[in-house]
Amino acid sequence: MSVIIRDQLAIETFAKALAPIEVRAPDGRVLGQFVPVEPGEKMTYPELGITDAELVRRANDPDVRWYTADEVMERLRSLRKNG
Repeated sequence: MSVIIRDQLAIETFAKALAPIEVRAPDGRVLGQFVPVEPGEKMTYPELGITDAELVRRANDPDVRWYTADEVMERLRSLRKNG
């Protein structure tokens, strides 16, 4: 869902953002988070706060060790036994 912001101060604040910004109501309630995106970038899962390009970079990082579901479950079982 998109929301059009008409408040010029809010527009300027969001436009300058280099990192996620917590958005609050005047009474202090947290409404959500604004995550800035470079022009032309896409964010399929905005709740993650990272762009699609970053997701692809992380998925293709040769230095990352991926674990299978079986490996994760075995690790959890071992922690349960030793805990």
